[in-house]
Amino acid sequence: MANNSFAERLTQLRNEKGLKREDVAKALGCSVSAVGNYENGNRTPDFDGLVALADLFTTTTDYLLGRTDVKTDDKDLKFICDYTGLSEKAVFKLVEDRKRQMKYNYKVWGNYSYLDLASWFIEDGNLVELMHEIGVYCAFENDVYNQYSLLDDFEQKFDDNKNLTTEEGEHNLDTFFKLRDEIDRSEILSGGVLYKIQRIVTDFAKTVYCEWFEENGGDSNGNNSEEE
Repeated sequence: MANNSFAERLTQLRNEKGLKREDVAKALGCSVSAVGNYENGNRTPDFDGLVALADLFTTTTDYLLGRTDVKTDDKDLKFICDYTGLSEKAVFKLVEDRKRQMKYNYKVWGNYSYLDLASWFIEDGNLVELMHEIGVYCAFENDVYNQYSLLDDFEQKFDDNKNLTTEEGEHNLDTFFKLRDEIDRSEILSGGVLYKIQRIVTDFAKTVYCEWFEENGGDSNGNNSEEE
């Protein structure tokens, strides 16, 4: 059986480029049914066919075969993406913003560009902590959403069934309050994570300010050394 990653990626690349199977077959010098077999995962092309596909879609044979998630055939960009784990779009965005920053000499604050601050944020380990907390926050928010959905379903069933025994009614009330407690708990935890995210950003901003103040003749406590 052929590599499913290859089949999926070939189909994706063809669709992204707006080509038909006939177009790919013409470029490869093969039949349309052969391209169909490639995309269905029944066969893979030979080496020359892989190279031709890579050239057609401006990518690499490694990407086609699922050995890398980086599409580009630009060796420098591919190295950066593979080495850092950043996506091509992220690297392109950084490069374009850097060009814009250099052209207009744009500074976010003081002598710092936003890339200076981004580098500093990563170097201090804040990025990993921030991304972790954002992931935790998303998990809690997902829990809240699911619990509200369960609560809505429960309330609808409760409204639809009015002929309940006392025991059934007490059970439903108990279920209702348990769901509410779970929602309240998740919302409290979610709020706590938001506070952590705010603290990470605030602490970093204070660090940047103190560093800037020391570089400009003061100290981290806000005293100007020249006045002393």
